[in-house]
Amino acid sequence: MRRALIVLFLLATPVFAIETADLYVSIEAPPHAERGVPYTFRGIVTNHGPDVATGVTMSLIVLNRVDCFTDEPLGDLAPGQSRALDCSYTVPATGELPNYQLDLFASAGSATSDPAVHDNVDYERIDIVTPPDLVVVLPYVSAPTPALSFTAYVRYLNRAHTAAGSATITIDSSVPFVSVPDFCTVTGQRAVCNIGAVAAGSDQTFEVTLLAAPEWRQTMTLAATIEPVENDAAPSNNRATATIETVRGFEVTTNADSGPGSLRAAIERANAECSDIGPGCEIAFRLPMAGRQWQTIELLTPLPVIEAKWVVIDGTSQTRWSGDTNPLGPEIELRGAKLQAGHGFERRDCDSGFILRGLTINAFPWNGVQIGRLPEPGRTGCPSFATISGNYIGTDPTGTRAVPNGRGIVVDGEFAQFVIEQNVISGNTRSGVFVERGFGKVRENVIGLNAKITAGLGNGASGVYLGPHAMGTDVKRNYIGFNHHFGIAVSPASLYNDLSDNSLQANYGMGIDRGLDGRTDGPLPEITSVRVEDGRTIIEGISNHRPTIARSFVYVYANDAPDPSGYGEGQYTLGSVTLDGPTFRLVYPQDLRGKWITATLTQMDYYGWLQGPRANDSSQGFVSTTSEFSRAVEVR
Repeated sequence: MRRALIVLFLLATPVFAIETADLYVSIEAPPHAERGVPYTFRGIVTNHGPDVATGVTMSLIVLNRVDCFTDEPLGDLAPGQSRALDCSYTVPATGELPNYQLDLFASAGSATSDPAVHDNVDYERIDIVTPPDLVVVLPYVSAPTPALSFTAYVRYLNRAHTAAGSATITIDSSVPFVSVPDFCTVTGQRAVCNIGAVAAGSDQTFEVTLLAAPEWRQTMTLAATIEPVENDAAPSNNRATATIETVRGFEVTTNADSGPGSLRAAIERANAECSDIGPGCEIAFRLPMAGRQWQTIELLTPLPVIEAKWVVIDGTSQTRWSGDTNPLGPEIELRGAKLQAGHGFERRDCDSGFILRGLTINAFPWNGVQIGRLPEPGRTGCPSFATISGNYIGTDPTGTRAVPNGRGIVVDGEFAQFVIEQNVISGNTRSGVFVERGFGKVRENVIGLNAKITAGLGNGASGVYLGPHAMGTDVKRNYIGFNHHFGIAVSPASLYNDLSDNSLQANYGMGIDRGLDGRTDGPLPEITSVRVEDGRTIIEGISNHRPTIARSFVYVYANDAPDPSGYGEGQYTLGSVTLDGPTFRLVYPQDLRGKWITATLTQMDYYGWLQGPRANDSSQGFVSTTSEFSRAVEVR
């Protein structure tokens, strides 16, 4: 009897279900808005049931406009019932409007559980109808060299949603124009540019070339005015002005080792007068050529260490001053053949910047360029910045004959940030680029070949060496060949270096050696099949790389002959494949029979809140590491 009563009691006990109400929000608004006109925007909330929505609240707002903001309780809402909330707003009659649009946002909620909260909000964007709003901008121009041409940029935009039928930009300059686009006409120091129609939302830029004022630190002015044929929504932004000052600088006017007008004297003055980071200083070359292809500065003693806080040593200034008298290379050669010791240029200062471009630097007993230093006593870091571009380092000024330095470029400074780009670095006694510590980019250089990439000059050790403290250095899009050790040698302690998309050939050691230990069994890709079909070469392979949150890439290369080790090199880049799984496939649109195919894996990893850092990694973000070359496979 007791058991029966318990069963009856359970059957009589009600089962309590959770009440739910599906709120749906929508916005009623006109398709566009006009200036000076009041509008009432309406937000509507509807209860799709099945139960009563209790304690309903709703908000309606024109984003970023405090004039229209409502947030009100609407009480309970029965199934199928709707309620509305209104908000009034008047678009300003004049002045500039951000983006020339209104963004409406409505949302609702209740104390009752909602099974589909995604439709509890609605968003509408309404264009504001105005005449075009044309804007002209004169972006920042770096300080130019006196009496030489420089480029200024003119940017123009239409921020409104109405196109401008036609427009002109008038540019007034305090210095002469050298060249302008075809749609501009110059009269004196004024250029009138007919830019034509300007579409809604357009953002375009063109450039004009001007002749800088003749003196150091001389001020120039530039003004640009844009005028549409119709009215403009905000005429106040139709004009822009810029003040440009020529750089602080020092001229090299003689190839003497020392004395007034010498390179030595210019460096000494820069060290003395350029002690602030400011706009920096420039050393410009203005030597008489007298029928020469280039001028040679033969040093008798080493140059002073460069200590100016920010300095540009610009060999291209000679080209712009006297013309391109040496089409094969730079017009200024710096030689150290008479020295017993010393570098070509040495930079070793903290909190500083250095740009070196357009020079030939050769025959120095130590290094062509030496960058960086260790921290000073009591300091925890020593940041410095250097860009070395467009130089011939270790060759003659034609880039065809080796005139060795000890090493080409050496970077050895804690927190040294550098860019080494578009140089010829060949013929040096030891490594072409030697990075002991620091991080940066080595890109688009010729390392170990002549300037025309037709023959080898070599460097006596590796083309590029990345030492134990060279972290996060990318070596990309370089020609690296005929070097007497490896093409790229990487210390086992050096991490996160992207070495992809280079042309590596005929190096005496391996193209890429990670760990300075010869071939390794690391995460190399393996080419499993190479065949030719319908004039195309199809390359397939596998990789044992474990994918991470970031994608990784297999770069595929062709070679005229395989490396003697059987692995690499990478003479011609055929392309890259995103690695989404264990296999990869690349189709090259030519018949490559007779070539040898190799590949590298550039492994991308993410170290942030998703993963803990690896040993020796204190950074967060994306890092990449490139493998050695795979085994070479012949296309038959």
